[in-house]
Amino acid sequence: MTQRPLASALLLRFVLVFVSVIALLLTLRAISEYKAAQAQALSELSALADTFAPAAASAIWDYQNDVLQAIARGIANHPAVESVLITDSKHRLLADWHAAAVLAAAQPIEVSRELKRASGAGNGKILGSLKIATNTQRVTANLQARLLQSGLWLAGLLLFILGVLWLLIQRLVTRPLSRFSHTLESLSAHNYSQKFVLPAAQVREISSLQNSFSKLMHCVWPHARHSSMNRRNTPEPSLTTFSMR
Repeated sequence: MTQRPLASALLLRFVLVFVSVIALLLTLRAISEYKAAQAQALSELSALADTFAPAAASAIWDYQNDVLQAIARGIANHPAVESVLITDSKHRLLADWHAAAVLAAAQPIEVSRELKRASGAGNGKILGSLKIATNTQRVTANLQARLLQSGLWLAGLLLFILGVLWLLIQRLVTRPLSRFSHTLESLSAHNYSQKFVLPAAQVREISSLQNSFSKLMHCVWPHARHSSMNRRNTPEPSLTTFSMR
């Protein structure tokens, strides 16, 4: 089993949780903003249709095809518009406009208005229809840019949080445990020349562990040191040579 440093293991788990949460939040935000962008696009197209419908109806009544073409071009000046269709009551095309690059795969978002005679002779008569359309790609273009910006901002936030967490883990957890480990290694090498002392730790659990071990070592340290000094002062037994006569 591969063993990792404590700081790396904690940061890896934090990254996995953070990325999962951020992916969920970005997905929910994308769905919410897409619906809002779609509703805004429909609102803008409806406003355009309501604005130009009376003029288009008047031009149809007066057989002014050049005015209808001008109306179609005027509606097309709006950046969200993908196509404009003006037809008469028999569905014959009178004026149209389409964007230079129309993506057939894109789902259309369309607004339609009946063109009626507003006043005078033929009041209320349906003269034709005005259809203004956009597509989902135009709606999502700005949405993708905003989501990319949000993703970059969250990535920068993640790096900042990881840096802060790494410093905190190093200071509060990794370094105290490393000092504790080095002290234990020194004791395992029977180094009793210096009194057993551990620096204070800021984490309660590590401090409790060090205090408990310090109490234990303060009880056995004099005996261990005395035993070590006796072993050093005891001369090694000499070897006696026996000869055969």
